[in-house]
Amino acid sequence: MSEIPMSTINLAAGKPRGRSRRGAGTRQTGLNQKLFWLLLVLVALVPLPLASVRPFFWGMAAVYVGLLGAIYAVSLARLGEDFRSTPRFGFICAAGLGVFCIALVVQVLPIGGMFGGFLVIEAPDVTLRSGQISIAPGMTVLTLIRQLTYGLFFFLLLQVLANENRRTLLLDALLVVVVIYAAYGMVSLQSGDTILGMPKWAYLGSATSTFVNRNSFATFLSLGAVIAAVRCASVLVVRSRQHVDDGRVSGTVSTLLLYALAFAMLGLTLLATQSRMGLFAGAVGSALGFCLMLTKAQGRTRVLGLAVAGALLVGGAAFLIAGDRMLDRVVLLASDSQIRSNFYAQIIELIAQRPFTGWGGGSFEQAFQLVHRPPVNVDFTWSLGHNTYLTLWSEMGIVVGSIPMLILAFLTAMMIGRFLRANSGSNVIAPLATGLGAVTVVGVHALADFSIEIPANAVLFLAILACGTSALASPKQRA
Repeated sequence: MSEIPMSTINLAAGKPRGRSRRGAGTRQTGLNQKLFWLLLVLVALVPLPLASVRPFFWGMAAVYVGLLGAIYAVSLARLGEDFRSTPRFGFICAAGLGVFCIALVVQVLPIGGMFGGFLVIEAPDVTLRSGQISIAPGMTVLTLIRQLTYGLFFFLLLQVLANENRRTLLLDALLVVVVIYAAYGMVSLQSGDTILGMPKWAYLGSATSTFVNRNSFATFLSLGAVIAAVRCASVLVVRSRQHVDDGRVSGTVSTLLLYALAFAMLGLTLLATQSRMGLFAGAVGSALGFCLMLTKAQGRTRVLGLAVAGALLVGGAAFLIAGDRMLDRVVLLASDSQIRSNFYAQIIELIAQRPFTGWGGGSFEQAFQLVHRPPVNVDFTWSLGHNTYLTLWSEMGIVVGSIPMLILAFLTAMMIGRFLRANSGSNVIAPLATGLGAVTVVGVHALADFSIEIPANAVLFLAILACGTSALASPKQRA
């Protein structure tokens, strides 16, 4: 019979309510487990109806997240429990999001009379002023709802991902979701080139799955590829840490093969999208996450050499199989770059007209018409900025529009610091490496596209980012 330390008995005697607290903790664990699956259902379903790009669909997602948040808060109150995770970085992010949302509210307030109206157009024969900062108040309100939804979704994820086991489970589940959409994209491309059974009206000959835009689908695939690449590297790290006296590690070969097949599947589908920037962003993000993980391996030179050789073989084979049409698009890169340069120059002109107030959240399509002229094609309506950084600055102004980037930069710096401090056996290194790879994908692709502005991509990215940032707090801090 084992001996029970006297200090333990005294501690138990001094806390007569300890048993009820443990019971409440168990109930909160069950509550968080249910919330985990409900949030995962959201991530899995948001891409289904045209990537939820239509306001009706992401409006439904907003209602769903709002109900989950309200029910969760009420349930915790009934249990007498606090939120599981309230890390310090969370308050900084919440403050930044709060300022951003307040700015959106100010943009729709009728305060123009106090300043003589906000100038919209000034020409020799006409001057137009508005009573609101936003020239599309309805879109600004919808943008506010979307940002609040993303903020609450991220907060709820932090609660359920305080449990380390759920991080691994979530990353694997997200990978399965992305692979399923990739498989559907290839099937729909080869069986009539349809989207949800309907004839496609854009991007014929490119894999788009349930997305309308191939570049947006490419970002979705790239985020999944980052997960697969890091998971492959994680298996290699585990194998590298085994001593020869430990014997053979069972299951690692089959696990590695499974993740490698998932990565190959996503790579082939990514090539089938014919998205040049999507392929580049996916390659950079996956390579970064993969190499970050391998820095934690032992016997690094041998492991890294074998891994890079394998990656080059798989990538080369994939490009030979499906890369012919991608090469055709690379040839057009110079002419397309000139078109984008002219387009971006006019967006910068739009920003210069209202550098501090912006034209209103979600108002890019309406605001760009004020500066739209040749050589940018005037027969085409530019509803999106094809550069998330410029779009934010044009809609929100340079100061407020930079807040999302600053928040992301802050979280990235935190994750880098935590990754560098973690030892090779820590179970936080894989979520951190995945988060950093995902940030790279989004940051690079946002330079030339609007993919992260699509709800399906935003939700997937936030889920991966939550896995990384939830690993920032130590177990003591989470307690």
